Amino acid sequence: MTKKKSNKIDLGQGFKRIYYVLTAIYFFFIFVQAVDYYDKCSPHPGYTKYDYPIYCSDITLMSQLRDIAIIIIIPIAIYYFLKWIILGFKKK
Repeated sequence: MTKKKSNKIDLGQGFKRIYYVLTAIYFFFIFVQAVDYYDKCSPHPGYTKYDYPIYCSDITLMSQLRDIAIIIIIPIAIYYFLKWIILGFKKK
């Protein structure tokens, strides 16, 4: 008699690994974009307030904290939403 091999794939573990890689890529691109965005507003010698882009006047600590919170909350919300969908397919 031959034994049947049970090839069970752990979808939960695979999902987490894919999610972590995609989140790392997301944070990398957001970091590059943020550096480019805020670097244009950093003070440079010889520049007057009229030499900076118009959006630089709206950058405050609270606006930066709000942007950071939104950037961090988006992947967490996506994780729990996708986890909820995956749990719907598991057998009880």
